[in-house]
Amino acid sequence: MGLADLNEQKNISLYQILIYVALFLISGYMSYRYMIVPEVKKLNSAHAENAKQKKLLKELEDSTREIEVLANNAQKLEAELVALRSQVFSEDNDVLNFMRSLSGTTAQTKNRLMSIVPMEVKVIGTSPDPNNPQAPNTQATQSPDAKAGTAPPPPTTLPYKLKPIEITFDGGYTDMINFFRQLDANKQYMTVSNMSIGGSQNDPAIVNVKTVLNLVQLGIEMKNPRIDVAKLQQNVPLQQPAVQAKNVVPAQANKGVPTTPPQTLSQQPTVAQKPAVTNVASSKTVSSSQQPVRNVPVSAPVATKPASAPPNIAQSNKPAVVQTKPAEKLPAKTDSAVQPQKVTQPVKQVASAPKPETKATKPDTIAKKTTEIPAKTDQSANGKSGKYAVRVGKFDYYENAQKLLNILKSHGYSGWVKTYSHKGKKTYWVYVGSFDTKDKAEAFAVSMQKELSYIDDYVIMGIKNGGHNNS
Repeated sequence: MGLADLNEQKNISLYQILIYVALFLISGYMSYRYMIVPEVKKLNSAHAENAKQKKLLKELEDSTREIEVLANNAQKLEAELVALRSQVFSEDNDVLNFMRSLSGTTAQTKNRLMSIVPMEVKVIGTSPDPNNPQAPNTQATQSPDAKAGTAPPPPTTLPYKLKPIEITFDGGYTDMINFFRQLDANKQYMTVSNMSIGGSQNDPAIVNVKTVLNLVQLGIEMKNPRIDVAKLQQNVPLQQPAVQAKNVVPAQANKGVPTTPPQTLSQQPTVAQKPAVTNVASSKTVSSSQQPVRNVPVSAPVATKPASAPPNIAQSNKPAVVQTKPAEKLPAKTDSAVQPQKVTQPVKQVASAPKPETKATKPDTIAKKTTEIPAKTDQSANGKSGKYAVRVGKFDYYENAQKLLNILKSHGYSGWVKTYSHKGKKTYWVYVGSFDTKDKAEAFAVSMQKELSYIDDYVIMGIKNGGHNNS
């Protein structure tokens, strides 16, 4: 019995050992799987994050060094700019070299640079200084008939010291506009104190410009108004000489001014040599002809003579009485150039009463011609008869559009202003003429552009009846 019990005890102890070993292995695996492995992963992630932080820190240090280098370079550049801006130009070549460094200035366009004069360092006001001496060569370059057209003035007084430069040049209108656009693009370097634009009687395409530029010191925030190129375009055409008669496009029937060129009417000697007709004219006809006399001094008196002559002569059989009354009124209202002709033949013209009646028919034919001429062109006063029109301007301000329209009307063109609105912003388009076909509109636009040098661009637009505003 004792041996059997011992064997059973040995078997039980072996089973227990195996069970303990199995439990130990299972517990070790579970500990490794759910406790050690996650910690190892966390440790590896921490190492990777640490390496990334070190890399970022190194890049930050490199960037800091680059910023320091750039800051040093910026300080050097700033010092150089200060030295450049504070330079007082003592020679014309210094100023000319500075102007050549800017793209699109007179040194790099077709403009002919006449003079470039450095001026004293002083506070520049908006109005021209009468005490400021002008260069003699600058005054010589201006045409005698030049009229000043100044740009919009800056604030009343510029409260900082500038380096003013006076520049005078002759050139084409387009090159002059490009020059001022470049000045506007470089307004951080300079501003315009004042300028004047004049035309030339010999060549309408050439303009004379004199302007004073102010070089700006570093650190000054410019609040000067920008150069309004559109307003410059309105000023320049006013300086052009009178348009030749052969190039005049007749005005429309609704215009009160005679539509024929002055030269054609002045070549009617038979009508112009009848002073008795003007003597018998009533005071109403004289006063009504005064307004055309200002615009067309030769043709206006001729247009009013035949209209008033026949009824006055037919109603009066006493030439001596009729002769004396206008002689007292007309010298104050008519030109002195016409008065000597009135004294030469006072009695003969009144005695031959039928002659003025026959001559009166000729001006009627002239008046008919003037009204028939606009029918040859496809324009209309309100633009409602055609399908196409020529757009010659587009403006943000109505005043600029109206100025261009008035200039066109002064040259015998009929146009209107159309208002467009897009996204709450209004623009004003200037149209001229009304045509049945696009080819006629194109031909008209080409001829108008050849005649008026300030029309540098145009667009042929389709129109609808009533689709614009008559102006």
